[in-house]
Amino acid sequence: LDAESICVGGTVNAFNVEYSGGAGTATYQWYRNSLNDNSSGSPITGAVNASFTPPASDFLSPGTVYYYVIVSLNGSGCGSATSNTAKVVVVPDPVVNSQPLDSQTVCQNTTPTTLELTASGGLGNFSYQWYSNTNNANSGGNAINGATQNTFIPPTSVVGTIYYYCVISQTAVGCQVNSEVAAVTVVPAPVINQQPQSATVCLNGTTPNLTVKYANGTGTPSYQWYSNTIDNNTNGTLILNAISDSYAPPTNIVGTLYYYCIITFSEGGCSSIVSETAKVTVNQYPVISDFFREIGSGQSFMVLPVNNATDIVPEGTLYTWTISSIDPLNSVTGASPQTIGQNQISQTLTNNTNTKATVIYDVKPVSGVCEGEIFKITVVIFA
Repeated sequence: LDAESICVGGTVNAFNVEYSGGAGTATYQWYRNSLNDNSSGSPITGAVNASFTPPASDFLSPGTVYYYVIVSLNGSGCGSATSNTAKVVVVPDPVVNSQPLDSQTVCQNTTPTTLELTASGGLGNFSYQWYSNTNNANSGGNAINGATQNTFIPPTSVVGTIYYYCVISQTAVGCQVNSEVAAVTVVPAPVINQQPQSATVCLNGTTPNLTVKYANGTGTPSYQWYSNTIDNNTNGTLILNAISDSYAPPTNIVGTLYYYCIITFSEGGCSSIVSETAKVTVNQYPVISDFFREIGSGQSFMVLPVNNATDIVPEGTLYTWTISSIDPLNSVTGASPQTIGQNQISQTLTNNTNTKATVIYDVKPVSGVCEGEIFKITVVIFA
């Protein structure tokens, strides 16, 4: 009889006994014992053949069980013969000491966290087989070809959730344990679905916030806005503290800048995504001082503001005006308001009195959509 070692719940091969000598017909009786002797065991009901396979119920807990058989012959004067004991050592099943990561969410076509486990106990060398499952269970899955190590990198090419587990077995009979389930959820890569919008504003005006939104991906997003003097979304200048999904660009400097946002993700291997650029143009509004002109009756005056030490006249500035006053009242003809933008201020004025008269204009300058403060033109018309 041979000795065997198995894990809890395992089975052993049949024990076989042969004898020689004696006469007559042989009868057999197998015995079970907790001690290593072949005399104090308990007979096993029904175990009366030369071959005996112990039932699995004998091996439901760790310990050692001994078996032996007594062979009796009915020939005249023949006694019985007792076999040596056969030892079956039942050891605890192996255990998983460290389970694979229970769940992770990753972006499509990225590298996930490796599923890894360690096991101990049982009997014999360990072997591993990983399985995939569409159900959240560590049985009934499909064996993954080639996944026979204690580590496994799950694929991420297909969007969805797959459950993985590993069956750990040993060379000894019945020594096997299943790991817990590791859920791997693959989501589409993030994309920007709301781009920041370009805007044109006047100096020190208010522009709508630049806002960026995204879809898909996983993990907590981080935002960083950049400015650039050229229209591209690389190599820009990082804007300190511009770290939310919205950004209000400054409007205190005349000129054009391009803004964009980079969104990064804290987990899941998702690549950073970069918004398109938003062109923000800050235009100068006109700043023009008052003017004074003197003309004779029936003559024209003209005012064409230009840039100087105090005045700012953006190219293309247009002017409209109203008549603030005429003194003496009704003394001048030719003075009239202008509601359509003009590139200069000019009128022909006639003084209908024998003394000097004065016309005062209120002029509003406009550059594009940027309005400047009203300035005055005072025209003295001599008789």
